[in-house]
Amino acid sequence: MLCLLFTATLFIATMMPATAEHVQAAIRSGAVPAHGVNLGSWLVMESWMSKQSPVWAGVPDAIAVGGEHQTMAFLGREKADPRFKLHRDTFITAADIAEIGASGMNMVRVPVGWWIMPDSTNDAWKHYSPGGLAYLDMLIKDWAVRSNVAVLVDIHAAPGSQNGRDHSSAPTSNVANWSRDEGNIARTLKVAEFLAARYSQDEAFLGLSLLNEPEGNPATNSGVDIAKLQAYYTTAVSRIRQTGNDCVLVVAPLLTEQSPTAAGWPTFLRQKNIWHDWHKYLKWGHEGQPLSELIARGTDTIARDISQWTGNPLFIGEWSLGHPDSAKAEFQDQNQGKLYASTYLAAVSKAKGGWAFWSWRADTGLPFGEGWSMRELLRGGILKLK
Repeated sequence: MLCLLFTATLFIATMMPATAEHVQAAIRSGAVPAHGVNLGSWLVMESWMSKQSPVWAGVPDAIAVGGEHQTMAFLGREKADPRFKLHRDTFITAADIAEIGASGMNMVRVPVGWWIMPDSTNDAWKHYSPGGLAYLDMLIKDWAVRSNVAVLVDIHAAPGSQNGRDHSSAPTSNVANWSRDEGNIARTLKVAEFLAARYSQDEAFLGLSLLNEPEGNPATNSGVDIAKLQAYYTTAVSRIRQTGNDCVLVVAPLLTEQSPTAAGWPTFLRQKNIWHDWHKYLKWGHEGQPLSELIARGTDTIARDISQWTGNPLFIGEWSLGHPDSAKAEFQDQNQGKLYASTYLAAVSKAKGGWAFWSWRADTGLPFGEGWSMRELLRGGILKLK
């Protein structure tokens, strides 16, 4: 009976007409913070969190962990295209967006790859399975409108890769070539302009995250060049604003510079509707610590860093209840898991711009996706938003 009631509630929510004023306007104006969740592994795939997807059938783990580019090279378009279509059709649906809205959230952050922009003349674009744009259209123009959920589009994978990770579809693992080729930067600018223009009149469109998790080391001149990164942000903001588009634009520092004292970032691009992005995880950097230590000190460190930030509105674009192996046993104790969730949530809620949990679905095969699946954490009562 409860299952039938839950299904009926989602159906009704999905069929509801748009409200008089979509919540996106209140978030953009700063009247309310964004409280939401990422739609990870939907339009940019990561094998670890979508293990049951048909895309990975018969793909060796050593290739799958490299991301979409390496997986496509292995499968070929003829095999891969129908698999990607089936995955996109089923991994995230209108019912998911309705459930997100009904859970008390007002926003989703959706990772996309640079190939979301059609360009059939580009050989590199042909390497990816087409059709993702239709799903992004459906999310922004239909599902998010009906469920009163704002959409932040995130350029998660840039040409050449900005971090060498699977989630940026790196052609070669651990190699970040994005800023080493001006053509990569120029293409990313085109994608940003394309997305901002395409959805500028859509009421559910909150804005655009200009680049996800760029990684580099200025001391060794490796990875992303910080001067080129900031120049890209400045140019992207200028071009988008010149069209009269006042959507939220999110800039991310180098992954190692997510702190209130990072040189240059607190004063960077001090303009209206520019947010600064941090991703605050306790999964890494706390190896060997029990969950009680993460609760007592880890979340407190996050809260302190947020309170000391003096720049543009801070947005915690990713966080989760993921934890090191040393905390696994405690996390399975539901009382401890709930305490971890509530203290973590309280910490990230100090961010003026808001937060987005990573991620809505994480099909790891373990309970609650080991702290990564918000859907299961909410359904299981571990994480409570209301």
